Amino acid sequence: MPQNPNEPKLGAIRHQGKTIPVVAFFGTKGGVGKTTIAKRFAELVTMSPSSPNVLAVDLDVDHRGLTVTLAKNQPFICKTIHDYIADRDNVVSDAVDVTLQIERRGARAARSGGRLIMLPASTPEAKKIFAVIAKISYKDLLNILSSLLISAVEKYNISCVVIDCGPIINPYTAGAAQLADRAFIIGQNEPISFASLGNYAQRIQEIYPDFTTTKMKIIINKVRGWEQLQERQLQTNVFHAIPFTIDIVDVGEGVQNIDEMRLLMFEDHIVEIIRKIFEGDHPELIPEKDALLPPEWNGLVQKADSLEKAPRLKRLGWLRLLIPLGLLLMVLGTFFFFSAKVPAATISKGVDTTTVKDPELLRQIREEQMKIQTARDQQNIGIVLMAGGLLIFGFGLSIGQRRRSYMKTIHNLKTGGADWLMRSLKGSRRERVTLDRLRRIAAKI
Repeated sequence: MPQNPNEPKLGAIRHQGKTIPVVAFFGTKGGVGKTTIAKRFAELVTMSPSSPNVLAVDLDVDHRGLTVTLAKNQPFICKTIHDYIADRDNVVSDAVDVTLQIERRGARAARSGGRLIMLPASTPEAKKIFAVIAKISYKDLLNILSSLLISAVEKYNISCVVIDCGPIINPYTAGAAQLADRAFIIGQNEPISFASLGNYAQRIQEIYPDFTTTKMKIIINKVRGWEQLQERQLQTNVFHAIPFTIDIVDVGEGVQNIDEMRLLMFEDHIVEIIRKIFEGDHPELIPEKDALLPPEWNGLVQKADSLEKAPRLKRLGWLRLLIPLGLLLMVLGTFFFFSAKVPAATISKGVDTTTVKDPELLRQIREEQMKIQTARDQQNIGIVLMAGGLLIFGFGLSIGQRRRSYMKTIHNLKTGGADWLMRSLKGSRRERVTLDRLRRIAAKI
């Protein structure tokens, strides 16, 4: 049968001579973080240096997670995906511009950034959501979805399409998988997720037999026991794993704004996913790490050159003098202790002075007792000086180590910038505490 010339051709979406990547996210069940990942993925792509416009499509017509989180429950008057499908309309007339909802925190993002356009899933009042698609063939549904994406890409000059799908496999989910050139299943490191991951792609092939299963990758979210995961590498077919940041940054570390630090670590993994996806063919869509940083953290990077002159760092420099002071006191104490020679008691040993009647003998006894007491007092002074010197030396040594840690961190901030900062936040507890303290110092400059 000859192809209908009015029927859209499925395949890569192109606009202004460029291929527009379509990235779809799927879930093995609810609560795995799929919508959170899809949302921040789309937002962060808009913050890349090329300031691209991104189209976010919510195909979860039942739960509407992306629609709710991006629109912030604000009313919108444009047609939804459900409306377009019900009307068999394949041209986007309008969409929701949610650019102002993006949390642009970095220095670059504050100056520029692309637009984020959303095609909402449905309205809360929508009726017969699944009855609508039940009356449409898989082929027609796929053609309508494809035409909608092409229409929106052209209308809003879109550089990347991000699709958030529902947690179950239905015609919408399968259609998104067929249209996407990059598809990711979000699961957790648990048996129920892996049981679903095993046959997810095959179930899509039941709807679209020509679906390419190799383009579907796995992302494991909220991984507990991160160190053990890194050691065993989980599974070879996992595209990326995101740790459960509560396990990494503990409240016992004493850092301020701990939730903010955990969010930074989570978003850094999203940027890493974006990099791994686009570094080969769309490097212009990869955001820089400074796009993640809130004002205070960005200020830490920007003020790295002046941190060494901060009053607290200067005080720490002076307090390092406690090291030689402590050593001096220990030397003096040692001298006092060992130079004090306690004479042996001869005439005063075991003598009760109240019974001595001879004045000369009483004088000799008292002189001998005074010499012994003086020598013992000198030894006690030596002990006190040694103990005090040891404490002061230890305190000064601690101050010196802290200052060296600060100076090393400042040097790394100067040379590595936001990239080094983000890597260090995922490092040891000591590194995070040092960075958090320097952030507070930088905020006062």
